Amino acid sequence: FFFFQAEDGIRDFCLSRGLGDVYKRQIILLILIISAAIATDTRQTCVTLYVSDGDTLTANCAGNKVTIRFYCVDAPEKKQLPWGEAAKNNLQRLLPVQSVISVRVVSKDLYGRTVGEVFDSQGQNINLRLVKEGSVNTYPSFCKEATYIQAARQAQLEQIGIWSQSGLHQTPWEYRKIKK
Repeated sequence: FFFFQAEDGIRDFCLSRGLGDVYKRQIILLILIISAAIATDTRQTCVTLYVSDGDTLTANCAGNKVTIRFYCVDAPEKKQLPWGEAAKNNLQRLLPVQSVISVRVVSKDLYGRTVGEVFDSQGQNINLRLVKEGSVNTYPSFCKEATYIQAARQAQLEQIGIWSQSGLHQTPWEYRKIKK
């Protein structure tokens, strides 16, 4: 196996380059292979229990109650009437209780919630759909993905959902800063 091979057998009269140089390429290759394996698209199958707001729901995933914060999106807060309630109602319409979903886990947030992309039983990306429908905005601090940003721009151009009237409901992160 190539990780245990010494140099190519050709030596000159210089001092040995040591193991760091000998195996550098093999170590880099190994790191790339491991990184690719970690980055594979793994999804959890879950069943919705309830919707908390326009970008968070709780689901049963393999017998565990898991709170899922939707990746790349930010919904108006519940107190931002009528926008927060409308965002929650839209998510409830798309994913009613007992809906089978799959979740591509991205990370955990500071509150211990699973952050992920949520797909319905047909494989549709619900996070992206919420942005396209104007229920939510992208979350610029946590989302640099062009697909989401373009969808938000299109919803804004069409003035649908939160984009039909200007205000802090369009930027929930600003609303939260003011309300602290």
